[in-house]
Amino acid sequence: MLKRLAMTAMTAAFLPLFAMPAAAAEIRIAFAISDDIYLAPVFAAERLGLFRDADIQIRRLNIRGAENIQQALKSGQADIIDASGPAAAQAFPGGAGGKIVAGAANGFYGWTVVSREDAVIPTIRQLAGKSVGVSSTHSLSDMAAQLTAENHSIKFDLVSLGAGAIVPELRAGKVDAIISSALLGLREVSAGRARIVFDLGLDHAPFLVSGYVASTRMIETRQRDLKAFIAATTQALTHMQSDRKWSIDLLKEYARITDNGYAERLHDTVIMNLNSDPQISAESLKEALDLAARAWKQPELAALPVAALFTNEFAADAVPPKSQ
Repeated sequence: MLKRLAMTAMTAAFLPLFAMPAAAAEIRIAFAISDDIYLAPVFAAERLGLFRDADIQIRRLNIRGAENIQQALKSGQADIIDASGPAAAQAFPGGAGGKIVAGAANGFYGWTVVSREDAVIPTIRQLAGKSVGVSSTHSLSDMAAQLTAENHSIKFDLVSLGAGAIVPELRAGKVDAIISSALLGLREVSAGRARIVFDLGLDHAPFLVSGYVASTRMIETRQRDLKAFIAATTQALTHMQSDRKWSIDLLKEYARITDNGYAERLHDTVIMNLNSDPQISAESLKEALDLAARAWKQPELAALPVAALFTNEFAADAVPPKSQ
């Protein structure tokens, strides 16, 4: 009996040495577009092992489209999604069901108005009265078109083409120009099939065009994991902005790019302008809501209480300290 008790005590003493490590906390994310350039820092954080170091594990959900990922967050299927300020405000009015917890981009960086290379449209003003294609209405491209028209005091015929048809329609000459995000417009420019008529990224007025939205459940019950996600993503962006070659190589893999010049343009015009401070600017959110209200013909967006739509509780700790 004494021998058995001694053996039991020894076994208990050694159990901690062989205990399995606790599983990393899983965060389920769903992004509207799989290779959205604004969200490249998430891919970078994975490559750098920053999520692993923070004891969190990212599970990407195979869900695409703004409405689909919004529904996934509402139903509890996803913990974090991406959205523009206005899209988040519409999907989660008053912060019910989810809030914006970090900002990715405060401007239309990488967004351009492009025409065919052989088109004779030397300046943006020559688009007055012509046909301009966008991916869809009630979208960022719709907002970008509104901003372009307002800033240059011109009117053009806006045509909703669908994301998959916008480039083919331009190539076929069905529209005079298109307004598109970096991965569409700049790809055509780099391939020599299109030329930039106007670069919306040059306008540094603040518009929250991309941010991370977390579910209410995540916000209320998983504060540590949410802070860790935002901190890791912010640290990854800092690395991308400080190591140009590493960033360009990563972008080529992330967006399946073979043209080095195209990847360099993405880094210099988009990555270098993303938010190094992930805290939400109330001004940028308000400006985005006001622009969407005009572009989408929904004046009620401009009246939404901005403070109820976001929180900086988790992003505040993610700002990397300035080097001495």
